[in-house]
Order: sequence, then structure tokens, then C-alpha cells
Amino acid sequence: MTKKMVVLLGLLVLSVVIIIHELGHFLAARAVGVRVYEFAVGFGKKLLSVQAGQTEFSLRLVPLGGFVALAGLDEGEEVAPEEDFKNKSYLARLFIILAGPLFNFISAVFFLFLSLWIYGLAIPSERPVVGQVMRGSPAEDAGFKKGDIVLFVDGVQINVFADIAKAVQESAKDKIEFKIKRGQEELTLTVKPRELKESEKKVLGGGINKLIGIRVEENFQPVSLGESIKLAIFKTVEVSALIVKLVKDLFSGEASKEDLAGPVYIISEAGQSAKEGFKSVLSFLFIISVNLALINLFPIPLLDGGHIVVLSIESLLRRELPFFLKNALNILGFVILVGLMLLALKNDIVRLIY
Repeated sequence: MTKKMVVLLGLLVLSVVIIIHELGHFLAARAVGVRVYEFAVGFGKKLLSVQAGQTEFSLRLVPLGGFVALAGLDEGEEVAPEEDFKNKSYLARLFIILAGPLFNFISAVFFLFLSLWIYGLAIPSERPVVGQVMRGSPAEDAGFKKGDIVLFVDGVQINVFADIAKAVQESAKDKIEFKIKRGQEELTLTVKPRELKESEKKVLGGGINKLIGIRVEENFQPVSLGESIKLAIFKTVEVSALIVKLVKDLFSGEASKEDLAGPVYIISEAGQSAKEGFKSVLSFLFIISVNLALINLFPIPLLDGGHIVVLSIESLLRRELPFFLKNALNILGFVILVGLMLLALKNDIVRLIY
């Protein structure tokens, strides 16, 4: 598969999550009678548009987001009072704003449920067999392949997979020698482990300080319909809590800003998931859906969370904030988001180079 095809597949997978988010806003707006002028996927110049009833559905040049244009949000705009967003109750407007993230949470549960129901629950094997080699890892550089059986690490016999991690963490050497069996052949591979950042150590825990980049072989156990739903909900809540903690650590300085991922990395990962098969696509859709839902709830102007803050202030004051103030807040939000995007893009470029 060519790099161009991987990028196109990545954009397609990412667009699914964006469409689901904007569909939430769109359906909620129509449910309470607010007119929607445009349902857009992407930003910038229009590439394609179709008019359906009162709404224009468009595809735009930069496929890194989307929006729904609601009636009544622009100053001096003439719109029928019953179709005006500003004329709706606080709860109706809150419902419209929250519907985007809510749809992402629901879809995250659905994607994970689908993966569990189709493929089953992954049960780690105890065998010292390489189940997966992480892209760009020291193990990949050393030549490890899926299915390799680890026999010895620096002369220490390996009986179960957990022995590998123990041997790597306890080794004082800069380079570690692995004796493996591949098919009928025995090979020796030398790996230089990567020292983990403090933020990575916190996530992984268990005294893990070094990484070589191999994952345990997994067996899949069939899961019933009901159990699939329960597990999907539980895992969505668990992952959400982990992401919130990581973001908190990022803003408090406990996590490195180098951990931020930008559009290049996300599209690349989406494309790779599509390349690896439907199960990988479902896993990627799950994690990106949770991320998009939570990020949009942050109280930053232009994001859904920022809109909720402004809406709540207006509800308490019982009057609309001046247009110039809301416009200034949107500009501030734009500057913050562009700054974060540029930082993440810089990190992406560094990852590509190194």
C-alpha cells in the first residue's frame, strides 16, 4: 500500500469521527427547531456542496474538523424567531452544544462493543511470543517480527512473557542481547532500549523505565452481547478518566508537551489502522472518538466547552453578552487552538525526522 493511499485512508477514518460529532449538533438543532444553514466537513474552501432542504451539506479543503452553521449566531442576522438559536431555552441550547461530544461518546462505546462482539475479548498469553512489534520502536529497528519466540535475554532463560520485561528493566546494559527462535532458525538480536519520559512512566507504572516495543501475544475469548455492551461502557469510562488525567498533567507541567500529537501523526495512525484491518480501525475509532468528545468539552472559546461557559454566564445574567466580547473570546480561543496545533505539528515533524 502506497503512502498516498495510507494518507487517504487515514483522512477517511478521521472524517467518520468528525461527521458523527457534527451530526450530533445537527440532529439536536433540528430536534428543537433551530435552522441549520450548513453542515460542513472540513474548513476553508468548499470542494463539494449539496443543498438538501434548508441545509447545505459541504466538503471543504482542510479535513481536520467541521461545523454546523446555526441560525441566529451572527450579529444583525435576520431569521425567523422560532428558528433562532438565541431564542431557544437554556436547556435547548445546552442540548445542541452537548450533542456533539455525546454522539462521540456513544459512538466510542459502539465501536468498542462491535470489536468485542465480533472478535472477542483479548486475553494476554503467558507464552514468550512476540504478538506485535510497535512501529518505530527499538524492537523494530533490531529486526523483531511477530511470532518470534524469545528464548534468552542477556543469557537469562525466558519461560513466560513477563520474564522479558523483568530482564529488560533489570539490565544495566546500554544494549541488550536477545536470543530468539523464528520458525526453525535461532537468531541473536541486539536491542538498545528507549528510556521512558516521566509522563510515560506514570501511565505505564509498575516500575517500567525502559521500552523495547514488543507486545504480548493475545488469544481472543468470545463475549456475549450483554457482556460486550457492559465492557464497552466500562472501558470508555476508564479511558476517559485516563485522558483527563493526562491533560491535567500536561497543563500542570507534570507531563511533557512533546507528548502532544498533531494532525500528521493522527492521520498517519488512522491510515495504518486501516491498513492493518477492520479490528485496528475499530480500535482507532474508539480512542479518537473519546479524545474528540473530551477535547471539545474543555472550556476553551470556539470549542463546545467554551460555548457552554458563555451560555451559562448569559443564563445567570439573564442577558446576552455583547457581540464584541464574544468575538474577542472567539479570537482568543482561535489563538490558543492554533498555538496548540503548531506545537503538536512541531512534535509530529520531530517524530518523522527522528
